Amino acid sequence: MSSNRFIEEKPLTRSELLAAMVIFLLPILSISLTTWLYLPQWIQVVLTFLFWGFTIYSVGLAVARRMPRWSLSYLGFLLIIGIIIFWQFDKAWTWTYLYFIQSFGPRSMWPLGIRIIYGGGGTFTFIFSILFGALILVSILRLIPYTRIIWLRIRTDWTQLSFLLYGSIVFLVIFAFEEYRYDDIWKLAAWASLAVGAWLYLRAKEQKQRILALICGATGAMWVIAIGTWVLIPLQDWQERYSLISMQELRWTDTSVAIIGWICILLAMIAPALLNFLPHTPPNVQEDVASI
Repeated sequence: MSSNRFIEEKPLTRSELLAAMVIFLLPILSISLTTWLYLPQWIQVVLTFLFWGFTIYSVGLAVARRMPRWSLSYLGFLLIIGIIIFWQFDKAWTWTYLYFIQSFGPRSMWPLGIRIIYGGGGTFTFIFSILFGALILVSILRLIPYTRIIWLRIRTDWTQLSFLLYGSIVFLVIFAFEEYRYDDIWKLAAWASLAVGAWLYLRAKEQKQRILALICGATGAMWVIAIGTWVLIPLQDWQERYSLISMQELRWTDTSVAIIGWICILLAMIAPALLNFLPHTPPNVQEDVASI
């Protein structure tokens, strides 16, 4: 353990490194095979089962190892799905829609700045609901003897909570391009950026290198989303939207919201550093963590 209470962990085995990267490589392989290779339907079904088999293997290995650092991205991925399905985060912000309507009239009449504020506010609420959900999740796991070690690891290296949030960006890429056509190459580039950032994070030995790897990976993915949004909007069949809002204003709105999302993600990933202001884990517990 170094002077800043950061515990040097054992190098990952090949199976652990492979399991850690599945969640980032799976979307890349899936979109590559389905977009550029014209495979028979039965081969695609077999590949789908193989992909999910690798995912189940990774999750099973993580549970057996009591969710070590490399597996926390899976928790982030499952967390965002849970927020979307069960938490229904949109209700935490869309209740303001009536206020905006009353203040600025129909949405088609909103000035560009108001549309950016409304979309950015929703993005801010969404991303920080993930951070809030992550804190609730690790607090619940702290109460379970088998998974309590997760909280202890996070207390010795707060970037592990950042990595948990990082895993949720895998799904955010899908969410960002949900209404777009011709988006395959952009999703591929965003997932590739996340995969590179995750690889560098898992191989880094110092805390600063780890958080820098996550920031770079997330930045690459979010700027791919922002640029992809700007490029793709003119190619979409949204005539009913163009009839009310000019295409240029629509590009500025959606691209600006993506940039706001990038800023929010960076803030949410750095926010776990505030855990350092809490009382540190007793030395004897830190030694137990280091021995696992």
